[in-house]
Amino acid sequence: MTQLVVHAVTRQALEQFAARPGHALLLSAPAGTGKTAIALQLAASLLHIPEDKLDSHPHFKLITPPAGKGIPIAAIRDIIHFTTLRTPASDGISRVILIDHADAMAVQAQNALLKTIEEPPAGTVLILTTPSAPALLPTIRSRVQQLRILPPDTAAIRTFFQAQGFADGAINKALLMSGGLPGLMHALLAADTEHPLFAATTVARELLQKSSFERLVLADNLAAQRQLWTDVLFILGQMAAAAIRQNQGDSAAYPRWQQVLRAVHEAQGQTASNAQLKLAVLQFVLAL
Repeated sequence: MTQLVVHAVTRQALEQFAARPGHALLLSAPAGTGKTAIALQLAASLLHIPEDKLDSHPHFKLITPPAGKGIPIAAIRDIIHFTTLRTPASDGISRVILIDHADAMAVQAQNALLKTIEEPPAGTVLILTTPSAPALLPTIRSRVQQLRILPPDTAAIRTFFQAQGFADGAINKALLMSGGLPGLMHALLAADTEHPLFAATTVARELLQKSSFERLVLADNLAAQRQLWTDVLFILGQMAAAAIRQNQGDSAAYPRWQQVLRAVHEAQGQTASNAQLKLAVLQFVLAL
């Protein structure tokens, strides 16, 4: 984990797993934390190869959900077949399977994975990532070692990105916009538009900066994209919580961010209860 900003406790747990790996590990952390990057680096460490060689390694498989879709049972059948292929004789780990966003597996797909995840072939490790462990079946969770990735503190994040050559002003801006999520921070600083939360962060910033009328114009587009809407609420919640921590002594900024956080919580509740999405979006943008 030398090239990532990771909480010391999490780093120690990952190093212990790499030294004495179990058959399956579930990494859980909120979106934007950098868990995919951590999982990839762990996979490379287990196979004793540089991370940039993972894609071409014959005994590494990465499963990710297609955009806006779940992980189909066909992908799990592919994993099962992959575990039947021969690997070089080794006393250590010779095959790694990474299922990113494992919560995107349907119940049928999770059930199909049970036997493989409980008793993979010798030398095989499965790594799963998810924003929330309870999103997976209890039968999956009971068959894996679980590790919740702790967020590093702000000082450690700032020091890490300073060492990467980013300017203090850019770091401060990214800290606020990301709520201190290191994976999202890196995407913002590196202008990585492929990051799944990058678009939501752009929309969140626009909502905070635009007039009431301009927000209403954005509302129709948000109401038509449930996942984007959900991500925008998540980002605004992270931003508001981080800003409240930073501005408790600022009589002007503190109430404003409290207002944003209240609006986010109310909108998240309405969205979770399957209320009419367009109405929830309109009420939210007006509450800002």
